[in-house]
Amino acid sequence: MSASRRSLLPSRSPIRPSLHFPLASIEEAELFVNYVFELRGDGESASCAIAVHRGWAIATDDKKAISFIKREASQIQIVSTLVSSSSFR
Repeated sequence: MSASRRSLLPSRSPIRPSLHFPLASIEEAELFVNYVFELRGDGESASCAIAVHRGWAIATDDKKAISFIKREASQIQIVSTLVSSSSFR
Protein backbone atom coordinates (compact mmCIF):
# COMPACT_ATOMS: atom_id res chain seq x y z
CA MET A 1 0.00 0.00 0.00
CA SER A 2 1.43 3.38 -0.95
CA ALA A 3 2.09 6.09 1.63
CA SER A 4 -0.49 8.40 0.04
CA ARG A 5 -3.16 5.70 0.25
CA ARG A 6 -2.35 4.94 3.89
CA SER A 7 -2.83 8.58 4.88
CA LEU A 8 -6.51 8.41 3.88
CA LEU A 9 -7.25 5.56 6.28
CA PRO A 10 -8.61 6.41 9.74
CA SER A 11 -6.26 6.31 12.70
CA ARG A 12 -6.77 3.29 14.97
CA SER A 13 -5.32 4.99 18.05
CA PRO A 14 -7.76 4.79 20.98
CA ILE A 15 -5.81 7.52 22.77
CA ARG A 16 -5.83 10.26 20.15
CA PRO A 17 -8.24 9.61 17.30
CA SER A 18 -7.77 11.73 14.24
CA LEU A 19 -9.95 12.51 11.28
CA HIS A 20 -8.67 11.62 7.82
CA PHE A 21 -10.87 12.21 4.81
CA PRO A 22 -10.27 13.60 1.36
CA LEU A 23 -11.53 17.14 0.88
CA ALA A 24 -12.12 18.23 -2.70
CA SER A 25 -11.13 21.87 -2.27
CA ILE A 26 -10.42 24.78 0.02
CA GLU A 27 -14.10 25.69 -0.17
CA GLU A 28 -15.07 22.23 1.11
CA ALA A 29 -12.55 22.54 3.94
CA GLU A 30 -14.00 25.94 4.87
CA LEU A 31 -17.50 24.44 4.98
CA PHE A 32 -16.17 21.70 7.25
CA VAL A 33 -14.65 24.21 9.68
CA ASN A 34 -17.87 26.26 9.76
CA TYR A 35 -19.99 23.14 10.28
CA VAL A 36 -17.79 21.93 13.16
CA PHE A 37 -18.58 25.22 14.88
CA GLU A 38 -22.33 24.56 14.43
CA LEU A 39 -22.53 20.77 14.86
CA ARG A 40 -19.66 20.24 17.34
CA GLY A 41 -18.61 16.96 15.75
CA ASP A 42 -16.05 16.06 13.09
CA GLY A 43 -17.91 13.14 11.53
CA GLU A 44 -21.25 14.79 10.84
CA SER A 45 -19.54 18.06 9.92
CA ALA A 46 -17.38 16.31 7.32
CA SER A 47 -20.37 14.43 5.92
CA CYS A 48 -22.42 17.63 5.69
CA ALA A 49 -19.59 19.63 4.08
CA ILE A 50 -18.96 16.94 1.47
CA ALA A 51 -22.68 16.53 0.71
CA VAL A 52 -23.29 20.26 0.37
CA HIS A 53 -20.16 21.04 -1.64
CA ARG A 54 -20.54 18.09 -4.01
CA GLY A 55 -24.34 18.19 -4.20
CA TRP A 56 -24.64 14.64 -2.85
CA ALA A 57 -27.35 13.17 -0.64
CA ILE A 58 -26.45 12.57 3.00
CA ALA A 59 -27.32 9.57 5.17
CA THR A 60 -27.51 10.40 8.87
CA ASP A 61 -29.63 9.77 11.94
CA ASP A 62 -28.14 12.71 13.81
CA LYS A 63 -31.10 15.00 14.59
CA LYS A 64 -28.94 18.10 14.89
CA ALA A 65 -27.28 17.43 11.53
CA ILE A 66 -30.66 16.78 9.87
CA SER A 67 -32.04 20.05 11.23
CA PHE A 68 -28.89 21.90 10.16
CA ILE A 69 -28.99 20.53 6.59
CA LYS A 70 -32.70 21.30 6.25
CA ARG A 71 -32.03 24.87 7.36
CA GLU A 72 -28.75 25.55 5.51
CA ALA A 73 -28.99 23.41 2.37
CA SER A 74 -32.60 22.41 1.77
CA GLN A 75 -31.75 21.13 -1.72
CA ILE A 76 -29.72 18.23 -0.23
CA GLN A 77 -31.57 14.93 0.02
CA ILE A 78 -31.44 13.42 3.52
CA VAL A 79 -31.66 9.66 4.03
CA SER A 80 -32.47 8.62 7.59
CA THR A 81 -33.97 5.76 9.55
CA LEU A 82 -35.60 8.24 11.93
CA VAL A 83 -39.35 8.54 11.51
CA SER A 84 -40.86 11.98 11.93
CA SER A 85 -44.46 12.60 12.93
CA SER A 86 -45.00 14.43 9.62
CA SER A 87 -44.36 11.12 7.78
CA PHE A 88 -47.73 9.83 8.90
CA ARG A 89 -49.81 12.72 7.57
